Amino acid sequence: MFTISPALSFLSPGTPWQTTWLTDVQIDDAVAWSWIGGGLRVAATQRASLRWLRSDQVAVDADWELGFVALDDDSDAAAAALDPMRELWAQRLAGRDVQTLLAELANLLARGQQPDQEHLELLQLLAEIVRRDPTEATRLGQQVQSAGLTGQLAADVLAVLGIAGHEPAQAALVGVFENGLVEAGLRQAAAESMFQIEQPGRALVDGLQRSLHGARLDALAGSALLVLGAFAGRGATTADGRPVVSELLALAGSARDGGIESAYFEALGNSGDPAVMPLATQLLGAADPIDRAFGLTAMRRVHSPQADALLQSVARGDATAEVRRQALEQVGASQAAWSLDLLIERSAADADVEVRRTGLSGLLLRARSEPRARAALQQRLLAEPDAGLRQQLQQLLAGA
Repeated sequence: MFTISPALSFLSPGTPWQTTWLTDVQIDDAVAWSWIGGGLRVAATQRASLRWLRSDQVAVDADWELGFVALDDDSDAAAAALDPMRELWAQRLAGRDVQTLLAELANLLARGQQPDQEHLELLQLLAEIVRRDPTEATRLGQQVQSAGLTGQLAADVLAVLGIAGHEPAQAALVGVFENGLVEAGLRQAAAESMFQIEQPGRALVDGLQRSLHGARLDALAGSALLVLGAFAGRGATTADGRPVVSELLALAGSARDGGIESAYFEALGNSGDPAVMPLATQLLGAADPIDRAFGLTAMRRVHSPQADALLQSVARGDATAEVRRQALEQVGASQAAWSLDLLIERSAADADVEVRRTGLSGLLLRARSEPRARAALQQRLLAEPDAGLRQQLQQLLAGA
């Protein structure tokens, strides 16, 4: 299960797939607040999305508009919220400790039901205890490494360490990830739990870097690449003070040799660093459409006139429909003023039905807030030549 909650908690999967990576978690554009430990945490948030990578295919599995209210942590409203929130945590934690919560989680998992609100509640309570007492993070990490905790319960504990996020929790996650005696699924879950860490420490970055040197890169190294890409986007640096993206750029050849190119370029895309643009530009000029798609992926979070111009050019003119479709998907994620015009244009003009479908999907995301987007969708409902796409659009508009 992957969950993004209003408290900005990101939960690691209990059953990772060997050939699947979570490539990034993106939360942008508004302000949300949550009570964390001893203070109020304010984080930018409005639209959250999860990206999955399966073999050579990326799918966006979720996209939500979250109804958060903008609050400053010095505001009267925030101050008034503190005492009730402290009381709420005291009530929720009364009579519970790490062992009782682990027992409750184990009993819940033994019932075999799908993760639900009760499951999430237990994870949040356990994470709060770990936040308050960092020594618990060390103990839990040791239990996972010694196989005292296994399976889904161990994966839940790793998620909790990621939610806690402090340095002892980061050290515990690195310990699990680097331990070759721990099963691969849990080592991957440890990496995926790192995505939510807002301030990665030097030891965490160094641990991920160590996994990328010496041996042939594999699926676990792919997970490390993806997390490092996310950390690069948060300003993380290497031990010698260089931007993490410089380390990633140096690994292009190793990623190709290890067969994890897709994860590698997603990692570059996670960074949002303009330093990827020379490589992205080179790839976009390649004869192989797979390389051109990799170029798009590498620059997908770069916002600059050069990146915008390249993206528009590919969306309009690439010879391969799948490359145009990917470009238009990235246009749909853009908040730039020109992006709506391009979505309207390509959802009507492209010769390929899947490219038009992607353009229409981008317009649907804006239909509630952009009258022009909804008007364009209504027009396409009358003019779209593909009967199946018309029917799908009609159903979606009815629920929009």
